[in-house]
Amino acid sequence: MTKYVSVGFYPARDYLPLFEFGVLRRAGGPKTLILSDEQVDALAMTLPKLRGDMCSGGARGRSCESGSFRLDVTRSGRTARLYVDSQFISLTLQDIEYLSRCP
Repeated sequence: MTKYVSVGFYPARDYLPLFEFGVLRRAGGPKTLILSDEQVDALAMTLPKLRGDMCSGGARGRSCESGSFRLDVTRSGRTARLYVDSQFISLTLQDIEYLSRCP
């Protein structure tokens, strides 16, 4: 399984700059989530707190919610799920740390 983050302008969405989170899977094909700039702002504001919670084994449950976007820490505290509507991508602590370092 390979995860990626892409930033691009989408002609079908009035050339808005959007962020695409994706997973290339062997079985079942690719899964993509497209985030608007408001959702990316909410994610960026939450990442430092989320990273701290996951490192310390702190709070589990909902960390961030903005419309159809939400970010939850799983019960084990080892992964987080990035939801857009009913689709989600799981993020490990390593993924969260990588995203936290991105400008």
